[in-house]
Amino acid sequence: MHAQKAGVGGLVVLSRETRYIYGLVTKEQSSRCLPTLGDLRRSLEALRERMQLDGVTKLACPRLACGLDKLDWYTQVLPCIVDVFKDTHVSIDIYAL
Repeated sequence: MHAQKAGVGGLVVLSRETRYIYGLVTKEQSSRCLPTLGDLRRSLEALRERMQLDGVTKLACPRLACGLDKLDWYTQVLPCIVDVFKDTHVSIDIYAL
């Protein structure tokens, strides 16, 4: 995925046959930086566009940008996901421990 060199607010993609793994790039470094809600939103918008190109209508993911990344799931992240995908036919399953 590093070879794709996506910047913050971007997306990297791995594909295997009809399956895709999308990696949101929400911060410069994985452990030292915290993502902003704006960077998360830009990555989600890039994800939405790429999913449309790939013909993907189902998404499964964990609670994004929460936990160590310190964004609040209920007041920040979930409303952002709902807003970004509101005019699509994408079904999203969110998994949590």
